[in-house]
This record gives sequence, structure tokens and C-alpha cells, in this order.
Amino acid sequence: MREELTGPQLAISARTESLSIPESVAPGPTIQPVLIVDWKDVRSRYAALDRLLGHWFDPDYMYEGGTLEEIIAEYRRASYDHEIRAARSDILRFITEFGSSDVALAEAFVAVFSLGVRVEGWDGMSTRQWLEQIAALLALTRRSISAVRRSTKLQAISRAPSASSTR
Repeated sequence: MREELTGPQLAISARTESLSIPESVAPGPTIQPVLIVDWKDVRSRYAALDRLLGHWFDPDYMYEGGTLEEIIAEYRRASYDHEIRAARSDILRFITEFGSSDVALAEAFVAVFSLGVRVEGWDGMSTRQWLEQIAALLALTRRSISAVRRSTKLQAISRAPSASSTR
């Protein structure tokens, strides 16, 4: 048994559940779906990351430390814990949302944050590596940072020549 639909000459076979288009119907142009992204809306969803990048990585206001570790250490000293957690959370969500590939992540990062900073210029890191490194630095607790600093100071003191050995 065959059912016919009214409309643009499409016939559906109830037995085979297949769609057939009669040859008399000329196919129309192929329409490619266009994804329109409102980057300002995206940027507003990542407000903590936007504040971190806008203040600490903007070329006009960038901290003079130079290394990523020094910049994030200064950010951590100047920020509240909830701001640090929010920035890290934003980074991880941004990577999840736009990180289907390294290229897609880099393009989205540039489109959303429009920084004058080339992420790839940081020790040859990709955008993904750069963001993941910042997230890892933000994940450190204040106690672990203090322990690392104390350890580094102790190592420097133990390597320095003592006053008695120079006499």
C-alpha cells in the first residue's frame, strides 16, 4: 500500500519508510547553514577571564614581569580567591566550548577577546597550552605558592657561600 502526501510532489512509501523525490522536481540550490556568533555575548559569559586578560595581558597595561608565571603570581596577589576561581572556571569552560580543535580555539579566542597579545608568542605555546598553563597556575593554592617560594629561598641560601668560608 502506498501513501501520497500533498505538497511539493514528495512521496513517502509507508512500507519502506524511504523518501523519494520524483525526477520531475529539480533540486534547489544547496544551502549551507551559517552560524552567526555574537562574540560580545560570548565575552560577557566569560567576565572573569575577560578581566584577567584585559588588565594583566593588555599591551598598554601589561605587568612588567615578563613570564607567564610572574604575571599570574601578581594577579593572584592582587585578586580575591573567588576572582581567581572564577577566572580558572572561565578558562576551563572556554576550552570546553570552543576547543574542538586547536585552530577553532585560537580563532574563538581572538574573536572573543581581541587582545593585542599573540598567545603563540609565549614560549611557542599554542592558545590551548597557554590557557591550560594559566588555569594550572590559578589552581595553585596560596599555601602551595608560599611553600614553593620558601623552598626556592632555602635553596638559594644553601648555595650561597657562607661568611666563614670566604675568610
